[in-house]
Order: sequence, then C-alpha cells, then structure tokens
Amino acid sequence: MIKKIKDISPETFATVVIGAGPAGLLFSLINRICLDKRNISSSKWPLFLLEKRTKYVRNHRLQLDKSEFERIQKKIDSLHFDKFIEFLKDTNYKPVINQLETFLTQALNEFGISQTICDVGNSLGQSSLQAIKANLPHSFSQENQLWTIVGADSVRSTVSGMFGNDKGRITGIHEYLIRLKLLGEHLPKSINIAENFRLSKVLSSVISYRFNKNGFAEMDLFLNPSEYDAISRLNPSPKDPINLTKKLLNQLNAPFFQQVILAFIESNSEASLQQIQLQSSFKLEHSINRSQVRYLKELNAYGFLIGDAAISLPFQRGMTAMIKCAYQLSEVLFSMFDQLAFNTSTHSLQQFESIANRYQVQSKLIAKKEIKIVSYRASLVHGLRQFIRISAMLPFPIQSWLLGYETNSSGKSLNIAHFFLNLVFACSASLCLGAAFFVILHDNEFWSSFIFILIGSLLQFMGGFIYRANFTFPNQIHIFIKRIWQIQIVSWMLFGIGIILFKSIKISSLIGILFTTAWWIGGILFVIGLVLFDQLGKYWIQGSKL
Repeated sequence: MIKKIKDISPETFATVVIGAGPAGLLFSLINRICLDKRNISSSKWPLFLLEKRTKYVRNHRLQLDKSEFERIQKKIDSLHFDKFIEFLKDTNYKPVINQLETFLTQALNEFGISQTICDVGNSLGQSSLQAIKANLPHSFSQENQLWTIVGADSVRSTVSGMFGNDKGRITGIHEYLIRLKLLGEHLPKSINIAENFRLSKVLSSVISYRFNKNGFAEMDLFLNPSEYDAISRLNPSPKDPINLTKKLLNQLNAPFFQQVILAFIESNSEASLQQIQLQSSFKLEHSINRSQVRYLKELNAYGFLIGDAAISLPFQRGMTAMIKCAYQLSEVLFSMFDQLAFNTSTHSLQQFESIANRYQVQSKLIAKKEIKIVSYRASLVHGLRQFIRISAMLPFPIQSWLLGYETNSSGKSLNIAHFFLNLVFACSASLCLGAAFFVILHDNEFWSSFIFILIGSLLQFMGGFIYRANFTFPNQIHIFIKRIWQIQIVSWMLFGIGIILFKSIKISSLIGILFTTAWWIGGILFVIGLVLFDQLGKYWIQGSKL
C-alpha cells in the first residue's frame, strides 16, 4: 500500500507521477526546473513521484537523438538542464538506462523530490487512484480542487487501464529481430563493413554486431516473418537464454544459423568462441495509445500519459518522442496552473478541458512525425535486406570473390544437367556478343548486328532466370555453377577494357560505349531474370499455400 505522502500547505495544484523510469523522471525534472525559473514555490505545486520497485536492473544502452535534446535545452535555458545535457554528451548520447535514471533521480533530489514506493493498480495489495488521492494533502479532496496524474509506466500501462481508456492502441510491426550472445575469448571489437556484408550475405539479411566491454558480443539478425516465427517458438529471454547447439539447430531446420556461425568463426580465426546463446526474439513495432488525456470525474483530476504508456517506438525514436511529450505536457500543465492560480473564482474542473486537450493534439502530431521517421528507417532496413538477399545469390566476380563466403556450399554434389544448362546459356550469350562485335567491326553498321545483340540480351536474361531456378529448393547453388557466370562476367569486363585500350579499332563512340559497358548491361539483364524468377516463385508458393 502507499505510504503517507508528506502534507504540504497551502496547496493550489498538485501532480502525481506514476512511474520513475526515464519518462517519469525527465518530465518531473523539466517541470521542477520550469517551476523554479518562474519563482513559484513548490508548496503551491507539490509533485509526488511514485514507483513500484526499489530497484530495477536495466543495463542496455539507449541511443538518443542529440538534436532534439539540445533543442529542448535551448527552450528551457537552465543550468540544471545544461548539466543533464553534459551528462548525455559524456556518454556520447548513448547512456546506460540505469545510469540515466540515477542521474535524473539525483537531479530531482536537488529540488526536494524523492520517490515514494507504491505499486499502483486495482489488484489485491496494490494502491488504487482513490487511495492515492486519499493520501494527498487534505484540500485536494475538496470540490473544484484540481490535481493531475501523469502515467509514465510501461507500454502495457496499468495507469492507462485505470484511466478507463477503452479506445485501445494503434500498433504496427516494422521489422523482426533475434539477438545472439557470443561468449568467448578474443572476440573482435567490431566488424568492418566488408566483413559485415559477407556475414549478412550468408544469412541473406542484415546483421548488427556489437562488442560489450564485459567481454561478450551481441549480434542482431533481421529476419523475415517465417524465420522469426520458427525461432521465437523457443521463447528465448535475456534471463533464460537458449544455448545454440548443433543438435538444436538441426531440429530447427535453420541452416542460416549454422552458416552465420561458421562464417563468423572462419573470418575470426583468432577468436575462441565458446558458446552462442539465443538471447531474445522481438518485433520492432510502434504502439500508440489512442487516448492520452482523460478527465477523471470521480477523482476531480485530469490524467495524462507519457513515455511508452503513450507512444512506444522502435529505431531509437521512443526517447525522442518522450522528450518532446515531456516538454509539451509541462507547458500544458503550466497553462492549467496559471488559470487556476490567477483566477480566484470557483472553478469547474471541466473548464480546463480545452487546455488539457492541447496535449492530446500535440502528442498526436509528435507520434505522426516520429512514425514517419520509423517507417523510413524500416524501409531502409527492408531495402538493404532485399539487396543483400539478391546479392547473396548473384555470381558476379567482385561481390562473390572479394565479398563472398562460399565454403559452406563447396561440398554439395554437382547436378550435371544444371551445370551444362548454365554453361550453354553463358557461352551462347558470350558468342552473340562476340558475333555482334565482329559484324559491326567489318560492316560498320549497327543494325546489321542488332539481331545478335538482341539474342545475346535475351540469353543473358534467361541465364539469370535459370541460374535462380537451379537453387530454388536447395539453399545454396554449387560453386561450379557460380563459377560459370563469374568467368563470363569477367570475360565481358576484359572485353570492354580491351576496347578501351585498343583505340585503333574503327567503331563509333556510341557503339564503343555499348561494347565497353556490355559486362554491366549483361549483369543488369542477369539480375532482372533472377529477380523475376524470385518474384514468380513467391507468388507460386503463396498460391499453392506451401
């Protein structure tokens, strides 16, 4: 049950903040700083900070948008907030969440604000909003005396339910992730762009690697929904991670896991990888409360939501939305306070509705803007994942030989029919290119060689289509079939270089550019054929409900 809140008199206004996480603490700090700047005594506006836990261990780092925090800093213009920004700068705007909460708690202590342990809720052993009101200073139980409640708890906000918000939340999924924890000695501090690309190609998705100063590393893998569902059924959690053994991977039918792990070990031979744990699976999604302001008639109070209780966003935008909302809510409450403090006539609490609803309008605008940023970032990740997935299938020499990882497919048995089919198309397309060049070199007439160029382009396009068809069901194509197209593209490239070097060849500049860039044009046609088969296969699988 709630402890007795210290009686403060005389009272004009009061705010109860429920939840002493970053949202509740930061709102409280902004509110007290602005109160101090206006030379208003805290006895005129007491603030009570309630938290259900004495300690909550959270050691993950936040990634903050410094531009938004510095913009609020200019608006507030206070040494107290300047100290907070200096703290963030010292962490490169990536504070550990417990360190952030500790700093904000200490900053609030300077204003005489401390936390009261109180588990708010309607269940047995919890304190209801009515119980909280009963423990406020006496005058707040009187008619027409305004007080406010700020719900700053989690995305599954207990306070929101107690407000009677029956409109629900707006949700949307942007990406699917799993997190691996790598334990061992001599783990790399970082992975360079080329190595990250190699590992990402193995998975055919996006990989994010981070080394922790405590000696382990974390690897986030962005998956498609079906892959995510297969892994999330194991119900991993940071408190109860799952050791990834070869037997478990085989049971999961998750070859991409094995490939990523093998590729990581091979590319970091000095690292002694002792254990790989599946730490968690989670969705990057937004969740917006439809109603963030509520007039609570039975309590003579207005309720507001902030933080994840109001707007929960992925891609590090949640904290940005939170600081914006914290500032806007403080401004709204000051408008309510001013109207109450400087108007001594009897008040009806409902007359404050237009002021309170400003926060609803502002928070919706904030959510709309931030969701747009989140959607753009999700589109970027999705596009990058598609690029990597296609790149993982392409046999082009630069990205395969220099940025490839092929040892996992070298042991596959070679299908002779597939091999010769690819060889025929690759050689036929090359012969058509050579024939077109020979004809135009002797006749100096482009249209006489057009038929060879057209047939060669069609063969190159069909080559990409057939190449992709060869490994529709096996996850990797044999390396010898890749070599066919790698050698073909290299030969076309050397052909173009030869034309550049031997300027004495009598062909027009426009035709010369065509043959010089033939390797690039052929590569584009090959990719189009590959992607076309990929898309047709997707529709076929969906239509057949496989």
